[in-house]
Amino acid sequence: MTAEDAVTGRWVDPMGDIDRSPMSESLVTLIAQSCGNDAHVARAREMLPLLSLQAGESVLEVGCGTGVVARELVRLTSGSVQVSGVDPSALALEQAATETATADLGDWADRITYRQMAGQALTFRDNTFDAAMCSRVLIYAADPQDIVAEMVRVVRPGGRIICVEPAHQFWAGVDDVLRDKTSAFTNTDIGRDCLGCYDGLGLMTSRSRPTSSSARLCRISTAYAPMCSRIGG
Repeated sequence: MTAEDAVTGRWVDPMGDIDRSPMSESLVTLIAQSCGNDAHVARAREMLPLLSLQAGESVLEVGCGTGVVARELVRLTSGSVQVSGVDPSALALEQAATETATADLGDWADRITYRQMAGQALTFRDNTFDAAMCSRVLIYAADPQDIVAEMVRVVRPGGRIICVEPAHQFWAGVDDVLRDKTSAFTNTDIGRDCLGCYDGLGLMTSRSRPTSSSARLCRISTAYAPMCSRIGG
C-alpha cells in the first residue's frame, strides 16, 4: 500500500503512483505499449474533435503519460494548437519527451510541452486553457473529483472539458460490491459514474456516451465550463 492508502484506507493501484512503485519502469513500458495500440489511437481520434479546438487555442491533457494522445492531437490539428501535458510521473514524462523527439512531427513537436504536476493540484492560473481533457486517468485516482475540479478551474469560461474512462467493468454485469473487491482499479465504476464528478462545478451541457470505435469499452463525458466568472478568478 502507498502512504496515501495508509491514511485513507483505500486501495490505489500502482498506476496512481508510478514513480514510487518497484515496478515503475515496467509500468511506463506498459503505458507506452497500451496507449500506442491501434484501439487507443482510434479512440483518441474519435474523442479529440469533441474539443472543438480552433487555431491558436490551447489545451491541457491531465495524466498525459508517455504523450501518445498529445502527439495525436498535434497531428489532427496540424500543429495549430498549443498542447500542455502534465503527469505526476517523472519517468513517464521522460519517455514522453523521448518519443515526441523521435515521432517525426517536425516543427509541430514544439507545440507540445510536458510538465510534472499532479492533476489534483495544478499550478496553472485560473482560465489558462481553452479546453482540458483526460483519458483513462480518473480510474486510477484516489480523488477523481478533485482532478475534475482543477480541470474546470484552469479552463476559461465556456471552454470544453472531456473525460474518457473505461466502461467494460460495469458493462460485464458484475455486481458492484464484488467488482470493487476483485478489481485492481481504484475506481472501478468511474466509466459509469464520471458525470458525478461534475456535480457542484457549475458545468453546462454535461453528457456521457459510449465510444463507437471500441464498443462499450469506454465512455466519453463532455461538459462546458461555466460562462460566469469565478470568484477570485
